[in-house]
Amino acid sequence: RRNVGMIEQSGKRLSHLVNDILDFSKLRNRRITLDRIPVGLFSAVEMVVELSRPLIGEKKMDVYNVVSKDMSLVLADPNRLQQILFNLVGNAIKFTEQGYVTIKADLDHQTQRVNVAVEDSGVGIALEFRERIFRAFEQGDGSSQREYGGTGLGLAVSRELVIAHGGELKVASALGMGTTMSFSL
Repeated sequence: RRNVGMIEQSGKRLSHLVNDILDFSKLRNRRITLDRIPVGLFSAVEMVVELSRPLIGEKKMDVYNVVSKDMSLVLADPNRLQQILFNLVGNAIKFTEQGYVTIKADLDHQTQRVNVAVEDSGVGIALEFRERIFRAFEQGDGSSQREYGGTGLGLAVSRELVIAHGGELKVASALGMGTTMSFSL
């Protein structure tokens, strides 16, 4: 079972990587289209949380969906929203050895936009690397790629997908204190 689980996870990671590469190419050439429909945010987050749990492995941490079940529907492409969430939650898990990853959302009544945040208690991101992490094929610093792996495409693709939805992907972080990635729909 353990080996089959690892094979399954490897297949999913490769699938996400191929999709990120294809999407990055489309986004770069502005050839991506969104199929926006009303989406239940709680359900979308719940699916991402459940499918991401195997990434935790032996770490002493948990992932929490604290999005209200009564949260307003958001106008989004459901597949692209899940892609954004998978990238953000996956990164949060990757860079958190113990503690938590929490996904929450609230409605800004003034703008009628839903603000989504993925918060972790992980290693954090140094101020000088906060913009660099959104560039394709780059990560915070060279050692993070060696230590944690990855291609450096997930956040670049996520940022472009959030922009395509009319939002902005932001980061707030402190070294050793965790990171919050947030966007609005």
